[in-house]
Order: sequence, then C-alpha cells, then structure tokens
Amino acid sequence: LGGHNVVFPEVEMVAPALIVGTPLADSNFTWRHRVTIVRHKPASAGCTHADWDTVLSPSDLVVVAATRHHLEAFALEVG
Repeated sequence: LGGHNVVFPEVEMVAPALIVGTPLADSNFTWRHRVTIVRHKPASAGCTHADWDTVLSPSDLVVVAATRHHLEAFALEVG
C-alpha cells in the first residue's frame, strides 16, 4: 500500500447465511461485497485466521474488514 499503514474498520458478526457451507474461495464474497472475512470463530473452537479454504457454519462468528463505506453497504444488504 505504498509504504503507508492503512487501518480498515472491522465488524464482528454471525456468519452471513449467503456464504455458509461454501469455501470462501468459491463464494466470490470478497469480490461481490468488497469486504474480507479476516477471522472466524467456530462454536467448537477458538478464533482463527480465515483463508480461502474456510467453510463457515451458521453459528460461526466472523470478523469482516473493509472500508467504512463498503462495511455499511454490506451491513444493509445482509441485515
């Protein structure tokens, strides 16, 4: 990022239903919504880094990062 530290806002939420059960790589989630799931916490384990192979369950908590504008738009879309 040009040698500059950039801080993106993050939001913790329950995994959005539209990507539950699908590997993040196959969901096109980041491309469609311009947000990134950076961490997830399954109900049965501790918090861990989310990667392209991550498959979320309905009870998982996720941390989503993006610009404020994209986070607000995403929050309105997923309710």
